[in-house]
Amino acid sequence: MRVDPMRQAQRGANALLRQEDNNTAQNNTPTKPLRVMTLNIHGIKKKSVELHHLLRSQKVDVIALQETLLRSTDFGISIPSYQCFSSLGHTAAARRGVSVLIRSSFGGEPVGPAHANWVFVRVSGQEIANPTIIGSVYLPHGPTSRQTQTQLASDLG
Repeated sequence: MRVDPMRQAQRGANALLRQEDNNTAQNNTPTKPLRVMTLNIHGIKKKSVELHHLLRSQKVDVIALQETLLRSTDFGISIPSYQCFSSLGHTAAARRGVSVLIRSSFGGEPVGPAHANWVFVRVSGQEIANPTIIGSVYLPHGPTSRQTQTQLASDLG
């Protein structure tokens, strides 16, 4: 039986990670939980409409995507009201592409060294108490996975 990743993500949306600090930010602006989701989308090109619907219906602030299957020659991901931070793959099968999409009402800046298998972004804004780093990581299967894991651990230092 084949599992539809979009349906699986919708069912799992109730288990969104939430930022625990519900205090007030320094400028007395009320803060809210940061709603974060992760999804192995296994190809984004024909799923952007469904992804946009999922983000809207579940009120997701940040989503970490794995296996976007976008290459450096492709156009990036364009979802209305979201900014995208991607690390695109290339012709090697182990480089599957990852992205972090952040609601446009938040600020985002890349963190750490670029790599085809991961991307980290610092999310900030008046709606959250403290800047939060969100990462999307894809670790390939097979004999090359140990080398990639070692590289990730080294880069995270």
